[in-house]
Amino acid sequence: MQLQRVGDVAPVTMQQAGSLTQLLRARCDDIIIRPLAEGQRPGQRYFRESLLLSDDRVLIWAYSRLRSQQRQTIDRFCHLRGGSLGEKLLFVEPSIQRSPLQFYTVDQLPEQYAELAAGRPLYGRYSRFCWPQQSLSLFEVFFPEAHRVLACR
Repeated sequence: MQLQRVGDVAPVTMQQAGSLTQLLRARCDDIIIRPLAEGQRPGQRYFRESLLLSDDRVLIWAYSRLRSQQRQTIDRFCHLRGGSLGEKLLFVEPSIQRSPLQFYTVDQLPEQYAELAAGRPLYGRYSRFCWPQQSLSLFEVFFPEAHRVLACR
């Protein structure tokens, strides 16, 4: 996957703060989170890769990486399964601060996702969440269907 920073030129549908899952659920009743991979890397780093879907259509690919030595946070992160990272951790803990969003164009996706782009440019966003002695980075790729859903009122 190749990324190119685009500043604030990203589609307006990506610029909303708060829980992306909540925003999608406000527009679709059938949002599900499908975990693809999760685990631990050396140095108290944990990761999770997942898809957000509606009617079996991929809306978002998400990759998060947690650095923490706090057992409670690690347990919450590692036991999300099909739960929302934002709804279960990031937006329920008042001490967590989110960095400004950074936007990217996304090229050279893995083969299984390339066809979902339907020849249209893809955008991703990155943010970092920090709280005492812990941090989490989150990268989300928005597929064309996500923009359509988020644009609906």
